[in-house]
Amino acid sequence: MIYHVVSDRAVKGARVYAQSSYAECEFFIADVLTLPWSLFKVLVSEKKKTVVFHEQYSLASLLISYVLTKIFRRKHDLIYDMHDIASLEPYPKMRTKILISFYKALEYTSLRILKIPVITVSKHLSSHISKEYKVLAPVVYSVPPSVLACETSRDKRSQDMRRVLYFGLIEPTRLDVSLLEKIVNKGFKVDLYGIFSSNSDASYKEAISSLVSKSGGDFRGRYSPSDLSFIKNYAGVLMLYDTSSENVKGCLPNKLFQSMVMGVPCVVSSGMVEARNLFQKYNAVVTDVESLSESSRIDWVGVNKEIICLREESRLNFKKTAQI
Repeated sequence: MIYHVVSDRAVKGARVYAQSSYAECEFFIADVLTLPWSLFKVLVSEKKKTVVFHEQYSLASLLISYVLTKIFRRKHDLIYDMHDIASLEPYPKMRTKILISFYKALEYTSLRILKIPVITVSKHLSSHISKEYKVLAPVVYSVPPSVLACETSRDKRSQDMRRVLYFGLIEPTRLDVSLLEKIVNKGFKVDLYGIFSSNSDASYKEAISSLVSKSGGDFRGRYSPSDLSFIKNYAGVLMLYDTSSENVKGCLPNKLFQSMVMGVPCVVSSGMVEARNLFQKYNAVVTDVESLSESSRIDWVGVNKEIICLREESRLNFKKTAQI
């Protein structure tokens, strides 16, 4: 049995779903400052347990758990799953910067001082973590079991090759205005699925809405994560991050795999090094939106093989770290 401590936002995400397929599991919803009472009962048990703490939101729970294992002299395996690196750069709000600074201190304590085992989402982030904290960080990719084969029989008649989409949370760090403007100026229609986050100010919302309108596209609003069939109607999916941070370089968003399983290529920002290294050679990832016209040259067989290899590598790394 593997116990996962995760935020209520991430508990339904592809990363947690992928890891839940490796072994029988149970979930605890993390609180930013306290330990769930149900998890306390697990930790005081004499039988050895394995507990995975996901993202910065669970760092306080991780450190409290570590202290409890020492007080009660338990030999549980505690693992930190670092979804991304705590970084102050992308956040303009002081409140957010204070919270990230708090996470950074907890992160340093957990990894550098206490040497708690850590796993992460990509090879690039693994290398960065190893350099910064002097620890090994095995890679466990966010490849769920349902994403093992790409759909190759798309109906081109239902697809406008000059129409692209963005889906997900809409905010400056995820959808850059200047990069979107370049795509609109090339004559592509852009549809948006999702809502603006609290990090989006009025000027950003106005700029994005204006560009979508200028392109002849539509703002589609909320969508159901369980039904992404609308992706098939587009020539490509936009992933236009505005920063060259370490998190972006190692970024492999869930939507990358969700798009490819629909047989739709992704237009990524040039800073997404890991995504480009893995899938650009198959033409499933491009940096120039004009390259979408060559979608018939995508090697989906190669993409499938790559995804299967990533999943098997992830399964082995997870089981080795969790000692199961």
